[in-house]
Amino acid sequence: MEIPRADTVGALHHDAVMPSVLPASVFDVWRETGMCTISSGLGPGIGNSTKPDILAPGGRHHVRLLPHADGHALRPIGKGGASISGIVVASPPSGAAVDPNAYNRTIGTSIAAALTTGLAARAHEALEQVYDDFLSIPGPQRAVLLKALLVHCSKWTSARDLIVEVLGPADGKQHVRQRDNVRRHLGFGAIDGRLVLEYATDRATLWSVGTLEPEAAKTFSIPLPPTMSGKAQPHEFAATLAWFTPPRVGALNYRGIRLKLVEPEIGTIGVAAAKEQPDANQAHTGTVIHRRWLGAKAAVIGNGSALELMVQRQPDEIDEATSFALIVTLAMPGEAEVYTQVRSRVAIQPKVPISL
Repeated sequence: MEIPRADTVGALHHDAVMPSVLPASVFDVWRETGMCTISSGLGPGIGNSTKPDILAPGGRHHVRLLPHADGHALRPIGKGGASISGIVVASPPSGAAVDPNAYNRTIGTSIAAALTTGLAARAHEALEQVYDDFLSIPGPQRAVLLKALLVHCSKWTSARDLIVEVLGPADGKQHVRQRDNVRRHLGFGAIDGRLVLEYATDRATLWSVGTLEPEAAKTFSIPLPPTMSGKAQPHEFAATLAWFTPPRVGALNYRGIRLKLVEPEIGTIGVAAAKEQPDANQAHTGTVIHRRWLGAKAAVIGNGSALELMVQRQPDEIDEATSFALIVTLAMPGEAEVYTQVRSRVAIQPKVPISL
């Protein structure tokens, strides 16, 4: 079931177990492809929304080759076969013996959702450590910030190329349809918890939470670090917007509130919209928007330069304000002054950089 207040998590075909030999007629069809597991649900969601929102490790779901009619069929092995691989979890007691240290291996979206919840909890703890007044922020705004953080650390995997190769369309001009096929499997991408929990000098992440009244808009000024100026090397700008909305029961468009992230004038910083992400229109169909811009062209960034980013609330029939969160990241790998130069221009600053 799709819930307007939550992130939808799919299972990435990945775990730390790599059997050198599999039983007869058992195959790891998605090995090292970056695909979702064969049992993970595909999108899109209601209203053509990007679903799943994200992928998290869900174990390797193997398949068995079985005779079928005049040929053969691939049948997913049930969770009872997860001992071949899978992710370690606590195991319930069986029989009279109770072992508090018992464990087993499992696969599927349930473990992917659990791992995502754990990442969200660690992110909340990290924010508590570095911002003295973080707990004074209203609960709904902290919740929507975590929702945005989980999507913000996601990217399409190498499975993008495989999906386009198999499902097409082959015509490169049909990139919108290609991306639609990819997002059905990958959503906004697989999460990388390091981007949430680990501090790095060559990237800076800013966040803001608040409420937005009907038909209102807010503009955010993103400080640009001069150290990125005049350097023809890879750099990235990413933005994620998430919000909460009451459902409109019985309506086809049941999300009562829609927000829009206005595409910024990113040409001035030498980047363009990344190809490895949903199309801009596809990204605006749910309650979270994730956009990335990449480039390697030298840009002219002077002291005090900033990028304007606008969030708009679209016309709706809801009179109440909605909680939202906006997260922005600027990164230039290897350029150590990015974080300090951005941090020096932000009024509310973390106490110390942290890495959990």
